[in-house]
Amino acid sequence: MVTRAGAGAAVAATAVVALLSAALALYGPPLDAVLERVFSLRKVHSIQDMENTLQLVRNIIPPLSSTKHKGQDGRIGVVGGCQEYTGAPYFAAISALKVGADLSHVFCASAAAPVIKAYSPELIVHPVLDSPSAVDEVEKWLPRLHALVVGPGLGRDDALLRNVQGILEASKARDIPVVIDADGLWLVAQQPALIQGYQKAVLTPNHMEFSRLYDAVLRGPVDSDDRHGSVLRLSQALGNVTVVQKGERDILSNGQQVLVCSQEGSSRRCGGQGDLLSGSLGVLVHWALLAGPEKTNGSSPLLVAAFGACSLTRQCNHQAFQKHGRSTTTSDMIAELLGSNREDRNEENHVRMKNSLAAQRNLFLDLLPNQRSFYLFLSLPTPFISLLLPSPSLSSGREPGTGPRVSPSPDCTDCVSSDWPIRRLFVLQLVVFSSGD
Repeated sequence: MVTRAGAGAAVAATAVVALLSAALALYGPPLDAVLERVFSLRKVHSIQDMENTLQLVRNIIPPLSSTKHKGQDGRIGVVGGCQEYTGAPYFAAISALKVGADLSHVFCASAAAPVIKAYSPELIVHPVLDSPSAVDEVEKWLPRLHALVVGPGLGRDDALLRNVQGILEASKARDIPVVIDADGLWLVAQQPALIQGYQKAVLTPNHMEFSRLYDAVLRGPVDSDDRHGSVLRLSQALGNVTVVQKGERDILSNGQQVLVCSQEGSSRRCGGQGDLLSGSLGVLVHWALLAGPEKTNGSSPLLVAAFGACSLTRQCNHQAFQKHGRSTTTSDMIAELLGSNREDRNEENHVRMKNSLAAQRNLFLDLLPNQRSFYLFLSLPTPFISLLLPSPSLSSGREPGTGPRVSPSPDCTDCVSSDWPIRRLFVLQLVVFSSGD
C-alpha cells in the first residue's frame, strides 16, 4: 500500500521533471550554457595547450584581486606633449588607464600641461619636458614607473628632442621598458644608436615612419613586396629590438619570430589610433615581462604584448566603426575599451558564483543523510521564475507589465549575456515527508 509520504515524494519528483523539461524547452541552449558554466569542472588550459597567440595574451593579464595595492598593476609614464599637440599624450595615457594600469603620468612641455590636465583628472601631469632640468626631473620618477611611452605629441623642437634623448638614456640605464612612437621614432631615425641592442624597446612605426627608419638603419629602400622580411631585417639590424609595422595588417618581429595581426578593424584612419596602441602596449609590456616567458609558451613577452595591443586597437576600431561609421574618432574607440574589460568582470563574477554554489552543495551533503530535504540549483531567466514566485507588480497593486522595463547594469552579477533576460540563481527546496526518523 502506497504511503502518503511516498505519494508526496512521487508528486514532488514529477514536478521537478516537468519544471526542468519546461525550462529546457523554453530556453534551450542558453540555459544549457548557463548550467555548464555553473557546474563545469573544466580546468584552465595549460600554456602547452594554448593554440594561438591571443590565448597567450590572455595568459599575461594579471587577475584582479582585493589584496593588491594601488600601482601594482602598472604605473606608466608618457613622454610627449607640446603646445601644438596635446591630444596624443592624453590618448596614450588614458588608454593605459582604461586597459588596466593603476596610475598614468604625462611628462610634457609647460604649455601643454594645463590643456592635458583639463582633459582628465585621472592623469598625473608634469610640465617639465621643456625645462633645462627636464632629464633630472623625469629621472626622479623613473624608479616608480614600470614602463615609458615616448613620442606621442612630442613634436620636433630641438630642445625637446635633446631632453628626450637624455630621458631614453636614463631609462635604459634603469632597464625600464620603452615603447617609442610618433616623433620619438623621428629621434631614433636620427640617432639609431639610442636604442641599438636594447631589447626592452618596442618601436611602433606607421608606413612612412617605417620607411624613414629602415633607410636610416639599413641604408636602402624598403622592399614593398616583402613586408615580413623587411620588418625582420630592421629588427635584426637594431639588435633584435621589437618592431611593429602598422598597416592594413600589422607585422611584428623581434628579429627571430614574425607575427601578423590581421584582426578585422575598419577603413577609418583618423588621427590618434596609434596613441591608443602605444598607451595600451605600455601596460601590456609591463604585464608580459612580469609574467615571464613561461606564461608565453617560450615566445618573446614583448612580442606577445605587441600582438595583444594590435588586436585590442583593431577590435576597438571595429566596434566604434559599427556605431559611428565615417564619423568615428579615437575618443569613440577608447570608449570601446570598456567592453574589452568586461571579460575580467564576468570571470570574477563566475568565480564568485562557483564559490557560492560550492557552499550550497556542501549544505546539500550535510542534509542528505537525514533524507528529509534536498536542493535543486537552477539558473533561470527572471520571466520563468515569475511563474513560480509572487510577482512584485501584483503585490504593489500594478498590472503586470505596466511598469518601466529596467535593463540590467553592465556590472550585474546575474547577467550572462546581453541578448537574454536577466537570469537569477533559483534554489528550489523539495521536502520529502516520511513517517520515520
